[in-house]
Amino acid sequence: RAVGVETVESPKPKKGGGFHGSGSGVTTRHYAGKEVILCAGAVGSPQLLMVSGIGDAKQLEQLGVPVLQDLPAVGDNLQDHLEFYVQYLSGLPCSLYPWAATFPGLGLLSKYAYRQPWRAVQAGISWMLAGGGMGSSNHFEVGGFIRSKAGVRHPDLQFHFIPGIVTGQLDFMPEHGYQAHCGTMRPTSRGTVRLQSNSALDAPLIDPNFLATEEDRVDMR
Repeated sequence: RAVGVETVESPKPKKGGGFHGSGSGVTTRHYAGKEVILCAGAVGSPQLLMVSGIGDAKQLEQLGVPVLQDLPAVGDNLQDHLEFYVQYLSGLPCSLYPWAATFPGLGLLSKYAYRQPWRAVQAGISWMLAGGGMGSSNHFEVGGFIRSKAGVRHPDLQFHFIPGIVTGQLDFMPEHGYQAHCGTMRPTSRGTVRLQSNSALDAPLIDPNFLATEEDRVDMR
């Protein structure tokens, strides 16, 4: 039974990998009065369990992690769903481009380098003073759930629509347009989270194992 957690004061991570400085390395133990609830997400939770010695004993021993509990299922059964985007340019002023598009190539500053900064300021003021305007919505306001074929009990495909076109996931292009997303909701493929070392500071090895089953491949087609 977990009775607490141990934290290590570490340096802040750098974008793209690595850390700033060396950190103090001071270790602090925090004891729980009743119980410990681990809620670090689908990746962080199994990683913390494994570096703490709870997981597949053979894998932990290979990395020099003292085994407290042999639970081979820790890090298995990773589930996620794929989506694909269909994007269209538009000749009409119908999108988020004037409010969201930024200048690329400026590193961390790019997300603040708005092409039309006065619009971003206006959106921020409208939200702060009146709770309205462009900043009052995440703009994923249109969506749908459907069944991919007859005989499916629950909807297994999901649609999103957003008035904007992007590169990657977050970088809005400086043109008007819109996009539709479609993805499976209940994929049958299962991935894994594994340790690459016995340190919690090292990123885990994530294998989503997408489209490993014929059912998932058929659904995506």
